Amino acid sequence: MRLDKWLKIARIFKTRTEASDAVDGGAVKINGERTKPAKLVRIGDVLTVRQGNKYRTIKIKVVTEKQVKASLAREYYEEERSPGITPEMEEMIQRLDSQARKNRTKRKGKPDKKERRAINRFKYGGR
Repeated sequence: MRLDKWLKIARIFKTRTEASDAVDGGAVKINGERTKPAKLVRIGDVLTVRQGNKYRTIKIKVVTEKQVKASLAREYYEEERSPGITPEMEEMIQRLDSQARKNRTKRKGKPDKKERRAINRFKYGGR
């Protein structure tokens, strides 16, 4: 199976285009080597995936064409722990990530008139 298809099916990336762009950009490596989206993956291959400023090391357990829900897709691969990161550090990182997600404010729609004026004052100066 193609690498970009597998990344989509395993839910590492949301879309196949996103997966293909990441592989072309060098964010995904197979067994430590840069590759192309059409590269065939096999069981046992180790992928190194860069998403933002995080690196994930993934070992492929299942290669299938079948799209499944996210909870089952996690069984298609085994995420290996990065060297030098203890379980305590990993737990702390997850806790900080979840706190950051909770503290993030969600915007609803476009800014109203008052917010637009504030944005324009910030961008272009003014009263």
